[in-house]
Amino acid sequence: MALLCGCRDVASIYRFASRLTQIQRAKIGLPLKTRRKKFRGIPDYQVFYTLLRDIDPKDMARVLTEHADALTMDGKFIGDTVTADALHTQHETARIIIEKGGNYLLQVKGNQGTLLKTQEKAFAPTRQRYGRAEKKHGRIEQRAIAVIATNAKKCSFPHAHSAIAIRLKNERNGKETATVRYYISTHDPTRAHPVDQWQNIIREHWGGGKNRNHWIRDAIWREDATRSRNPNLVGNLALLRNTLLAVAADELESYGNLPAFTEAMQTDRKLPFDLTTRTLRG
Repeated sequence: MALLCGCRDVASIYRFASRLTQIQRAKIGLPLKTRRKKFRGIPDYQVFYTLLRDIDPKDMARVLTEHADALTMDGKFIGDTVTADALHTQHETARIIIEKGGNYLLQVKGNQGTLLKTQEKAFAPTRQRYGRAEKKHGRIEQRAIAVIATNAKKCSFPHAHSAIAIRLKNERNGKETATVRYYISTHDPTRAHPVDQWQNIIREHWGGGKNRNHWIRDAIWREDATRSRNPNLVGNLALLRNTLLAVAADELESYGNLPAFTEAMQTDRKLPFDLTTRTLRG
């Protein structure tokens, strides 16, 4: 509810909660205070902070994927392929995508440590063939993409058939930096996509859903203005905001756009309460 109104951190979430009426507190199941049979309190600031800090974002992502339209929370559908950021590179997410008849292309980072090490080792001997240099945003960039076959047993990730490595070389003001991004996919590397098509899918993910969602969360809901630096807390708030984008999308026809929707939520605090409780009831 608080995030729908643009609350950016734990302090503003707590202030929002403190303004819930007694009827609203009863509807969401807050208990009566001891010796005050008609008064329901709210958890204090430290409870909100500790909860968001101690939940592993991987667990949050798994739960949201199971109970919300969250497969494209930080990504998008490209054809029948779901692309998503590394936070969603989870066995359960992969299983759900396959059960729904799709394919996946998921980024691999440190949250899947064994898988990351397997890919680093597999791609270490591969030859780097960089494409033509491209100049954009004040830098010169070159990419090299490598795709190798794998399987679920070899990489310990369900339904995997392809491992992908994108090597990036960037030069800005005479200084060169190099990075590598790893991905895992259900597509058969021998027949699914030529190399340039793999690259286009990955670029579409980074230039499309992921960056667009972050811009919306920051520009409208002031995500980057949060004062917290705890990675779990910030990650969990981002995941919740991603899910709320899907919730808000169903309501935009009535409001016109997301800024107008957010303004309405801020003006009448009954609106986010009713929308959230209605969504949770299914």
